[in-house]
Amino acid sequence: MVKMPGRKPADPGTSAEATKPAGAAKRALAARRAAMNTLAAPPDGRSSARVEIAPGGPVADPGPTVIEPLRLPRSYASLAAYSWRLIVIVLAFVILLRMLVLLRIVVLPIIVALLLASLLVRPFNALRARRIGNGAASGIVLLFTVLILVGMALVLSRSVANEFETLGGQVSEGIQEIEDWLVTGPLELSREQIQSFREQTRGGIEENQSRIVSGVVTAGHLVVEVVAGLFLVLFVLFFMLKDGERIWSGMVGLFPRRRRALVDDAGRKSFATLGGYLRGVAITATVDAVLIGITLAVLGVPLVVPLAALTFFGAFIPLVGATLAGIVAALVALVAVGPVKALIVVGAIILIQQIEGHVLAPIVLGRAVQLHPLAVALSLAGGAVVGGIVGTLLAVPIVAVVATIFRTLRDHATQSAYDDEVELHGGL
Repeated sequence: MVKMPGRKPADPGTSAEATKPAGAAKRALAARRAAMNTLAAPPDGRSSARVEIAPGGPVADPGPTVIEPLRLPRSYASLAAYSWRLIVIVLAFVILLRMLVLLRIVVLPIIVALLLASLLVRPFNALRARRIGNGAASGIVLLFTVLILVGMALVLSRSVANEFETLGGQVSEGIQEIEDWLVTGPLELSREQIQSFREQTRGGIEENQSRIVSGVVTAGHLVVEVVAGLFLVLFVLFFMLKDGERIWSGMVGLFPRRRRALVDDAGRKSFATLGGYLRGVAITATVDAVLIGITLAVLGVPLVVPLAALTFFGAFIPLVGATLAGIVAALVALVAVGPVKALIVVGAIILIQQIEGHVLAPIVLGRAVQLHPLAVALSLAGGAVVGGIVGTLLAVPIVAVVATIFRTLRDHATQSAYDDEVELHGGL
């Protein structure tokens, strides 16, 4: 055996004994780490940050990264909450309107009866003040209303019948005068072109005979619905006048006790708004009808009474009805008395509408219906889309009632806040 110089050979026994303490120390340290990791784990088994014991000391393990949820500003959250609530309200309103349209044979007579009741409640109360019973007063008011409507229908029909023969000759002369103006006027049309237009018009009528017949049948069904609706209107109107207070008290009693005063106030103010609106429109319609009737009579236009009546009833459709009635009057003047007098009729109608819109309507309707003209125009457009002609008739009164309800709610909230403040400070 060769010995290396300067190095002592190792003793096998001594070397094994020297390594035993080091191995035991490593095992003890590993057991200690496992015990501390077990203590650091949560009892529900979820992952958490783990603490490991390293030879150099404890080292914290950050564990899995936790992503915090995105927090929107409070204003955004409030806007989102109000938005979906507004969507639900609009959808409910649209569904309600659709249901009303489907049930129009029942709903429309009730609405018309309510409008007439708001207009006739004053004569009913005047009769009640004379110690006339509810039933008798309702019957008298209803009877006079029917007599007035029947009398107006008889006057209109007799006026049309008396002027029908004269009107036929005037229409023929007016059409011939218009054709002469088209030939000799600035348009310089030829007789052949006018004759071609006549033939095209006649051919179009013959081709669409089936549609015309279908339209006549539809009109017949509409007349039946109108007649049935009129009887229902009279029936409902009688009981609204006779038992209106009792019906309204029963409806108010359906609400919670602490809200009954608010509901009663809002309902009575809305009913007063309807009455003021209808009375104001009736006044302005009468003025329009009288002025236009005088203009047509002076110019020698036929059908003065029917055209004046059309103007009166057209005024109940704001911004649209009176204009359409004026167009009809101008067309009748055009074919009956010629284009010059028709232009005079158009000018008179425009002047009367301006006087009504800027002088009469603000005075008469300003107190009853506090609506901006833009709100009126949008109401008419929405009513026409949803309910056609009937929707146009009812749009402005409904919007006026809704505006009155909101104003009443605002006033009650303001008064309640003021009372709370006075109570908090012990009175003034």
